[in-house]
Amino acid sequence: MHRTADKARFILWSHLVVAVLVAGGALAGAVMMRRAARRSDELTTSALHSITVAEHLQSDVLDLEGTSVQLLASDSTAEREASLAEIMRLRRDIAHSVIQYQDLVWFPGESEAWRDFQADYRRYLTALDDASLSADHTSRQALLQRWDEVGSFAHKLRGTADRLIAINMSANHRVTRDASMTYARALNWTLGLLGAALVLGVAAAFGAARIVRRQARIIDEQYARIEERNADLDAFAARIAHDLHGSMTPVLLLSQLLAKADGKAEKAHRIGEKIEAAVHRQSALVEELLTFSRAKVRAEGRAQVVEALNAASATVPSGQHLISARVDSPDLAVRIAPPLFESVLVNLLSNAIKYLGEQQRPRVEVNAHRERGEVVLEVRDNGVGMDPEVASHIFEPFYRAPGRKEPGLGLGLATVLRIIEAHGGRIKVASKLGEGTTFKMHLPAA
Repeated sequence: MHRTADKARFILWSHLVVAVLVAGGALAGAVMMRRAARRSDELTTSALHSITVAEHLQSDVLDLEGTSVQLLASDSTAEREASLAEIMRLRRDIAHSVIQYQDLVWFPGESEAWRDFQADYRRYLTALDDASLSADHTSRQALLQRWDEVGSFAHKLRGTADRLIAINMSANHRVTRDASMTYARALNWTLGLLGAALVLGVAAAFGAARIVRRQARIIDEQYARIEERNADLDAFAARIAHDLHGSMTPVLLLSQLLAKADGKAEKAHRIGEKIEAAVHRQSALVEELLTFSRAKVRAEGRAQVVEALNAASATVPSGQHLISARVDSPDLAVRIAPPLFESVLVNLLSNAIKYLGEQQRPRVEVNAHRERGEVVLEVRDNGVGMDPEVASHIFEPFYRAPGRKEPGLGLGLATVLRIIEAHGGRIKVASKLGEGTTFKMHLPAA
């Protein structure tokens, strides 16, 4: 009897030890992985934020350079005052971005690059101020030389900003690698304790194995998400760099031609117009990038569907002649700020009109109705349509359909998707080559 009781007691304590070891091993592994995941997310978020701030600094410097060109070329006092006011605003924005950047996590090599950026920025401002102050009492040749000096400082400043972005992207990859190693160590720790528990009982080990498999699946999912985020970041940075470089090339070439104009006013005027057009294209790129980056911010409000459609139709070229709308109630409204909702409609309507093609009877139809607490809005056209492969990528940033030469940067529909998802909605596209395209979105009704 005593032996049976002792045996039962031994078995009971053995299972208790197994349970404690399994629980301790699983808990220790989970704690290690959670800490590693939290630290990885913090560093990754900081790196991405640093990249965003550095990109804002780049765009503000480009805007500052373009506004300075306007200031140097302006003839009237009103134009000069407007340019000076814009320059002061951009300087304040840059100062704010500098403060933001200094509060972020610093990675190896970043502090030195940041000091170089601040020094280059001070030299750039000094050259810019000298050129602006001497605009009224300096010969054209001397003014062009000063502008070349400002341009060289601006080019060096953009290069320093590129270094900051590269450092943070490298840090982001390094954090991902370190997180993977930490996950592996935590997994090994967990498996080691579970191996010891297996000596004491197979039954408890099966339960622990299930825990390990579940943790391994979580690790794989987190690693896949981080890799996907890195791939998107690499592609996005490459596209931005390509477009910014492409928009700067005409300005540099035309500036060189302007220096060789030999005082010919008409030739200089034509070149100046081309420079202005190139700067406007660059400004449009930066503006669309900023709109895209801010599209994830939720803006509460109440937008009337009929009012927003009327405003968007009036904004879109040829919209009032091609667009027909049917709304089931004049009071139909959605929970989103009116300007954002109008921006969504302008993008969808502009896209529909852009791809109408050579239809003899082109038309764009808009239908809106309420359905189970949501507003369902469709934008349908009878244009050229698209194949399923193109439709699957249509909401990606900078995506352009192969063979299409319509103007645009490829950010409009990506911005639409961000705005709609930020406000609890969804959007999908249905299209067929030669038969047109339909965009259907759902937004919470107000």
